[in-house]
Amino acid sequence: MPLFNLIELPFCKAILVDDWNAPPHRYFLAHDSRDDQAHAIGLPVVDEFCSFSSPIFFADPVALGKIYNAGLTLCVQRDPESDIDQGWPPLCIGTSGLESEVPADFEARLLGAIQSGGSKPQIEPTKVADYELESIQIGQIRVFATNAPLLPVQLRRICRRTSNPFSIAFSTANRIVRQKNGEPVPLSAVSEKILSEILKALS
Repeated sequence: MPLFNLIELPFCKAILVDDWNAPPHRYFLAHDSRDDQAHAIGLPVVDEFCSFSSPIFFADPVALGKIYNAGLTLCVQRDPESDIDQGWPPLCIGTSGLESEVPADFEARLLGAIQSGGSKPQIEPTKVADYELESIQIGQIRVFATNAPLLPVQLRRICRRTSNPFSIAFSTANRIVRQKNGEPVPLSAVSEKILSEILKALS
């Protein structure tokens, strides 16, 4: 089963891991840039918390501001307080191959597509041990997804296996939820041996 659904519109693509109104949570994510990635919004928070709450938006750099605002609208619909576990801030990445002009009804079309759930991309996963790794190219951006329990530092090593100018990798294994009564959040991670096998499979 694919690890994410894909929203595809002429002016925007979006990766959706869970239903748009799923309970509050985040997943680990890392990124890597081979040059100055100026065309992205939301990266400072990703860098601080090493995680994201779906979806991830891709658009022409000219349209990023409008797509970001649509992401904020979605976040407010999920939680008027714009909680970090429910879509704040939207992660929007600029890339080529998408229309720079957005239609007047772009927000309604984008939010409607996300709320309908999108479609599962036809991706043949790479299997390593008991885990799956999927990869998709969106414009100049390489995206990796896996159900292996990888920590952010391990995900960054996956990002660095590509020659793309910008890449991101996320894991759906550790579902990070809010702490209750100060209790620690349980996390898991693969061994260096398994990670090495995953990296080798990407070569």
